[in-house]
Amino acid sequence: MDSFSGAAGSFGGGYVAGTPTTGPVSWTSASQSGSGSVTFAKTVYVTKGTVETSGRLSDTATVTGSDGFTATAGAKVDISVNTLAAMTIAKSIPDVLQGGETATFTFRVKDSLNQTVATVPLTFAAGETSKAADATLANNLATTLDKYNNDTLC
Repeated sequence: MDSFSGAAGSFGGGYVAGTPTTGPVSWTSASQSGSGSVTFAKTVYVTKGTVETSGRLSDTATVTGSDGFTATAGAKVDISVNTLAAMTIAKSIPDVLQGGETATFTFRVKDSLNQTVATVPLTFAAGETSKAADATLANNLATTLDKYNNDTLC
C-alpha cells in the first residue's frame, strides 16, 4: 500500500506505507460520519518469473460500526504485466584502426522463441577501443545474445 486519502487512519501491525509486503495489510480509520470514502493507492510487486501475463487482483474491505454492525464488500481488478528488461552491451577492441577506418559490430538480442527483439550496432573509429549501448526490451525477457557474422570493417 503506497498511500491513502479521504479519511484519517493508520495501518495495523507496524506496516509502513510504501513498504513491499507478502501478507495482508490492515488499516483502521478514525471515527467517521455517516458518509465518506477512503482511497488507497498501491503498487503490486512480483518476483521475476512468478507471474503470468495477466491475472486478477482481489481486495476485501470490512466496515465495523461503533455499535458492532459490520458490512463487507469486495472488488476484483484485472491486471496485466508489462515486463521491462534493460541490457547494456559492451565491446572492446584493440587500438588497431587508423585514419578513416571504422569497425561495426552488430548484436541481436533474442527472446526465448529465438526471435530478434533488439538489434544493437556498435561502431568504432580510429583511436576508440571500447563502446557500450543499451537495449530496452518490453514485454519479454531476453535470453540470448547473438553477434552477427557480418561485422563490417571499413
